[in-house]
Order: sequence, then structure tokens, then C-alpha cells
Amino acid sequence: MATDKLVDFDHVTDCISREAAYKTLTEYYHHSSGVQHTVLREALNRVPTADVRPVVRGEWNVVEKPLEKATICECSECKHLIWMYYGDDGWKYCPNCGADMREVSEDG
Repeated sequence: MATDKLVDFDHVTDCISREAAYKTLTEYYHHSSGVQHTVLREALNRVPTADVRPVVRGEWNVVEKPLEKATICECSECKHLIWMYYGDDGWKYCPNCGADMREVSEDG
């Protein structure tokens, strides 16, 4: 049974299309034979693929403040509720849907 994996996008260096790589390399080696093209395609097919998906960004919305030093917050994406205590850094990701709750700068 396959399971979804969350990817830490801070550590993903490059994600490229095999077809784009093949096209670029065959254009670069346009004088090579068809046998070399087959070997090139087979080599590219052996490169492991990354399990990536688009980043979903969310934010914690305060739902209730039942205690002096804590609030109940809701994920803007899946409506999952969590306790958020004053003084901690908060949750960087929603534990339910994986939405990225880190603030994004103006330049992305």
C-alpha cells in the first residue's frame, strides 16, 4: 500500500522532467546514433523520482481563547483544531493536512 509522503521543500534541490532532460540531452548530442539515444533514455529511467506535490500554504486562525496562556486555533485549509500556547513558536505545519504554516516573505 502506497503512502503519501510530505516533502521538506527546504531540502529539495531540483525536480526535473525526464522527458525534458532526454530532449535537452538528445539535442546536445544530436550527432549520436539511435543506439546511444536508447542507452541515454534507459539511464534516465533509472534515476529515482522525487515524491513531490505543490506546497499548500495555510494559517492558524484563532477560534477560542479558553485559557489565559493558550488558544484554540483552526487550520485555514482543513479546519483541524489545535491548542496553541503563548510563548512557543507554534506549529509550522498542520498535523492533519500538512499545510505549511510558515510565513512567506514578499519575494517568495
